[in-house]
Order: sequence, then structure tokens, then C-alpha cells
Amino acid sequence: MEVELKYLFNDYFDVDVGYALTKAKFVELFDSNQCKLILGPGTAPNRNCVTPEEIREFGSVKGNTPPQVPEHEATLGLNFKAPLTKTFELYARADMNYDSTRYAHVHNLAETGSRTLVNLNIGVSDGMWNVSAWMKNVLDDDTPTYIFRYIDTQSVGFSERAFPIAPSRGREMGITASYSF
Repeated sequence: MEVELKYLFNDYFDVDVGYALTKAKFVELFDSNQCKLILGPGTAPNRNCVTPEEIREFGSVKGNTPPQVPEHEATLGLNFKAPLTKTFELYARADMNYDSTRYAHVHNLAETGSRTLVNLNIGVSDGMWNVSAWMKNVLDDDTPTYIFRYIDTQSVGFSERAFPIAPSRGREMGITASYSF
């Protein structure tokens, strides 16, 4: 489910709000690695999670959330726009973006945690020239953008225990100028 709203307060201010709810769950999925996690090493010497029967019995991830799918996503943006001179317009925006946790894999054992980013932008424009100053990730949220299982960047082979994490970009700020013709 997704909802987007925009409200105009007056000629200068408006707000936009968005929310998405994703209740994704596996209805039926069997995974040999889940089977190995349930049985554990050395607990069942005659079972190695290679037969369909063993995987069906011990490898179900039914009810788990698919990887990289946050349940909640929300945005809130406050916008300002007003004439500065006869030719230039002043504009500004403050926005907040929220994502709930993302799981690394079908097992739902490793996750990123929820993430909130706040961004600011202020600028002037005459329709052709545009100059703005901006700051992204104002609160310097360091929650990873994602976490993934099975890729080991330090070796040639794959490792079941490797969890690469994409670190969040720290606070960034800058000035952007553009000309449209």
C-alpha cells in the first residue's frame, strides 16, 4: 500500500508526505542453508540437507520477510518558494526519509536496522541559472543501506559467513550551479 499527499499552505509553502507499507512474507519456501542452520553442524551425522525430504522437513522459511524489503517507508518534505527579485526566485526544501530494517537473507537473522535521513537544500533560480547549497544526511545517520549474504570480497570463493555491508554515506554538503538553454 502506498499513499502520497501534497498540501499547499499558501503561495510560498507546501508539504508533501509519502508512506509505503509492505507486508511481504514467504508463503512457502524451502532453503538448504536454513536446513543446515536448524540441524547445526555435527548434530545429525546421517543428515546433510541434500535430499528434498530433509530440506522440506528442516528448511522452511515460511513467514519470514524477503531480503532487502523494508516493511515501512516514509517521506516528509517541506518546500518554500518565493520571489527574490523581479527575475530570481528563492527556494528551499527540508526533507526526511525513513526506511525500516532490511534483512540480509531469507533466514532473517541479520539486518540493517531502521534508517532516517534528513536533507536540506536552498537556492536561487531565474529559470535558466540555478545555484543551490545543499546538505545530505544532516544527522549523519550511519545505518547501512543494505546487508547481503554469500559474497566474500576478501577471497576468490564464496563464504556462507560473509556479510558485506554497504555503509551509509556520511554527511555531505555542497554547492551546485547549472545553466539551462
